[in-house]
Amino acid sequence: MLPKSRFVGIGLTLLILVILAACAPAPTPVPTAAPPTAVPPTKAPVPTVAPTTVPAATKAPEATKAPVATTAPTTAPTAAPVAVPTLSGTRRLSVGTGAVGGVFYVYGGGIASVLSKNINGTQLTAESTAGSVDNLKLLNAKKGDLALAFSDTSYEALKGEGNFKALGSTPVKALAVLYFAFNHLVVFDDSNIKTVADLKGKKVSTSSPGTGSEIVALRTLEAAGLDPDKDITRERLGAQESANAMKDRKIDAFFFHGSNIAAIIDLAATPGVKIRLLPQGDLLPKIIAKYGPVYSVGIIPKGVYKGVDVDTQAVASTTLLVVRDDFPEDVAYWITRTLFEKKSDLVVVHKSAQELTSTGSSIAFHPGAIKYFKEKNMKYDDIK
Repeated sequence: MLPKSRFVGIGLTLLILVILAACAPAPTPVPTAAPPTAVPPTKAPVPTVAPTTVPAATKAPEATKAPVATTAPTTAPTAAPVAVPTLSGTRRLSVGTGAVGGVFYVYGGGIASVLSKNINGTQLTAESTAGSVDNLKLLNAKKGDLALAFSDTSYEALKGEGNFKALGSTPVKALAVLYFAFNHLVVFDDSNIKTVADLKGKKVSTSSPGTGSEIVALRTLEAAGLDPDKDITRERLGAQESANAMKDRKIDAFFFHGSNIAAIIDLAATPGVKIRLLPQGDLLPKIIAKYGPVYSVGIIPKGVYKGVDVDTQAVASTTLLVVRDDFPEDVAYWITRTLFEKKSDLVVVHKSAQELTSTGSSIAFHPGAIKYFKEKNMKYDDIK
C-alpha cells in the first residue's frame, strides 16, 4: 500500500497535466479532404465555322449590282436544262449575229449561250458578221443555221429584192420577234444639224456595208432628198468604229439601227462629249410609200443615253430570229420554247430581250414556233 504522501503527489501531477491540456491551443485539424471544389470545365471556343445565320458584322458583302442592262432579275435559279428527247448526240448550230458594239453581237451571243445551256444535245456558236444582210445570205447559201435580222431585210430576202436580187428568194421563217430596233442618227449636241436634210455637206457614217443599219440609213437619206454618194462625205463604219470616229471629231454624224446600243452608251458617257439624237419620224410616210409597211414610228426614250433628255421619234422596225423553212420542226419548237421560258436569262444579257414576243414579224413563222404559240394560246402573225 502506497503512503498517503505518494497519493498526493500523483494527484498533483494529474491535475497539472489536465490544466496544461486545457490551455494548449487546439491543433489545426487536417481536413479530411472534402473533395476539392470542381473547377467548371473551360468552354471550348465557339467554332469559327460560320453560323447558319451570318451575324451582321461578318455578313458577306452583297454582289455588286450590274448596270440595268445586265442586272439579273430576282427570279429563282435557272432550272435544269430542258430535255429534248428527239435529239441524239450533239447537234452543232451557228447563229449569225453582228459586229462588235452592236446589239446583234451581244444579244446573239446570249441566245447561243442560253440555248446551249438549256437544250440537251445542242451546241450553238455565235458568229460575228456584218449584220442582217450577211446573215441572210449565209442562210441562202446553207452556211448558217439561225440568224438575227431586221424585219425589213428579212422581207427583202424572202422576196429576192434589193440586196438579194442576184440570189433570188431566200426561204426564211421566223422563230421569234426579239425586239424593236430604232434608227439612231447621232450628232454632237452643239451641232447646227437639226434635220436629216442638214446632213448635206457633212461627214456621215451610214454603218457597215451589208447591214440592216445601212439599208435603213440609205432609205432615210433618200426620203430626205439626199444622195449618199453625192451630198455627204460617206463613211461606212460599224457602231463602235463610228463612236470612236465621233470621239476623234473625224465625222459629224452616224446612223445605227438598234436598241440600247453599247457603242452609243459609251460615246455619251465620254468626258467632253455631249450628243443629240436627230428625229426622223416625219420621213416615215415616204419610206413606207416606197418600201412597204415594214417600218413604223418608234420613240427612243429620254435618258437611255447620257445627256439625251428628250424623247426622239425614229424610224423603227422589229428584229427577228430566223431560220430556213427546211429547219427541223422539232428543233425549231424547242428553240422557240426555250427562248420564251428562259426570257429572264436573256434579259440578263441585254435588256431589249424584255420585248421578246410573237407579234410584229414581216415574214411567216416556222411551224415549230407556231406549235409552241398554239400550246400557250399566244397571239402570233398568221402570215401566209
